[in-house]
Amino acid sequence: MSAQSDFLSGMLGFRLALEHEDIVDNAPSDRDHNLRAKTFRNGIAILGFAVLEHFIRRRTGEILDSFHRVCIPFDDLPDRLKKAATRGALQGILKREKYSADGIKFLQEESAIVASSNSTSFALSRYSLGFEGSNLTDEETLSILKTFGVKDAWNLITSLSSRLDMAIPNAKTSFINATLRRHDAAHNVNASVNPSDLQAFVRESYALAVGFDVLITSAFDKMLCGDKAHLTGNSTITDADLRIRRILKRPDGKWAEYDLKRSNAVRVGKSGTDLWPGARARAIKHKELLVSFSTDGYPEKWDFPFTVV
Repeated sequence: MSAQSDFLSGMLGFRLALEHEDIVDNAPSDRDHNLRAKTFRNGIAILGFAVLEHFIRRRTGEILDSFHRVCIPFDDLPDRLKKAATRGALQGILKREKYSADGIKFLQEESAIVASSNSTSFALSRYSLGFEGSNLTDEETLSILKTFGVKDAWNLITSLSSRLDMAIPNAKTSFINATLRRHDAAHNVNASVNPSDLQAFVRESYALAVGFDVLITSAFDKMLCGDKAHLTGNSTITDADLRIRRILKRPDGKWAEYDLKRSNAVRVGKSGTDLWPGARARAIKHKELLVSFSTDGYPEKWDFPFTVV
């Protein structure tokens, strides 16, 4: 399964859990129910962050796995990426080795990938980024995107969330609050996560996941195309680079395709599935992210058809 499919499945489970009546407190006198509800909410908070964390790490790994398609020498990659793919990879590999069924084989295979950076045809280890600690932090998430040449990432994700009609006030704050809830729920026996915070995290998690994916994939595409300005750090990803095409269900019950250049629908159809092939062809032509929303307003799939990841 892909990073995206894992994320969508995990978030569906998270949302279904939030619908259960047992997570809401009853009257103060119903102590057993309220204790159970608190325990459920704390567990759900841990799960919610784990779904987002897994997506960021897995998607970063998918991008790193795709570098064998980049037709430029390893030495021409940005310095931050070269350091991550060597020193950072070795550190990440050592930390993940204990989770492998055959530690020696795992180390041999992954160290060979790191060593390939010294050859014409190279690959990058999926453990190069995102594995500094047991849990992903806001600093490490930002560092991943900086390594790919993305500056001002949190503000870009915040802006993108509004353009996708999933507006969150501050992407960095949303991520930090999720990490704090996760940590408190996991390590404080008296923790009691607020149900409203969990409800808010649904929108936040989709916005953070799609935003992160758009930025890292757009940056990779520039490297894939051999964009010298991006490779040398003389340019970065801006709002203008993040072009979007959406498929969603309108209030009148019809499904419609929209780009960001016009308020009227580009196409109208019976379902999002019917509209997807034509919208995908137009997204390829205009180098756009294509997002299809479900009837509840959350992304059900997204694609970057203009690149090879």
